[in-house]
Amino acid sequence: MKNPLLFNSLDTDVKSVSYDGISFKNSLNKSNIEAQIENIYNIYEKEKARIIDEIMATKNIIISLEKSINKFDFYFNMLDDDFKNILELKFNKALSITAISFQVNMSKASVSRKIDYIISFIAQLYNEYTFDFL
Repeated sequence: MKNPLLFNSLDTDVKSVSYDGISFKNSLNKSNIEAQIENIYNIYEKEKARIIDEIMATKNIIISLEKSINKFDFYFNMLDDDFKNILELKFNKALSITAISFQVNMSKASVSRKIDYIISFIAQLYNEYTFDFL
């Protein structure tokens, strides 16, 4: 009942509780909310397991990359200083063959031949010196 002179409603009926969402499964009472919570938890557990698997795969990739870096460092330290300088200019500073030839006072053809020689030399070292601890 609404009266324009009253600010609050006089409707004091208590709303009823609906039990329509309750389902019976395996003779246990389980509400719809409990089932939804269980589904969310199962999804969370599956996602957590997937993420842990991805983390482990990433760790294995990191370990293999660290081994490769250690191997390369081992072979790189066996090179002459001139060869190291050319490799650093080519791959660390990403300079062109022309820029490297200006910096080391060589012709472009000589620099290109040296890079080819260095790569084949490192491949030869890799074949000769393969260790399990690297």
